[in-house]
Amino acid sequence: MIDQAHSDLGPRKHRDAVKRRLANNEGGAGISPNGRRFLLTPEALREELAGKRKAKGPPDGSPDGSGAKSRTRALADFEKDVIGGLRAVRDNGR
Repeated sequence: MIDQAHSDLGPRKHRDAVKRRLANNEGGAGISPNGRRFLLTPEALREELAGKRKAKGPPDGSPDGSGAKSRTRALADFEKDVIGGLRAVRDNGR
């Protein structure tokens, strides 16, 4: 078992991963009886690191490294445009 002091995730993300795994009954995680050591099995740590790399993405924040807006931001901009259009239609009908 690997505790937060020796984790490649870093202490805070390691503790968060243990808490999430315990809450979701995902296994591979535990907390010491005194509550000071948050433990992951080597396999669970590998899974967390793999998930971390996927979520992190390229350094510029774009999904493909091109520097373009992220999908989330593009979707938010689209939603703002749609809502603005709907408001304009509603206001013209009054």
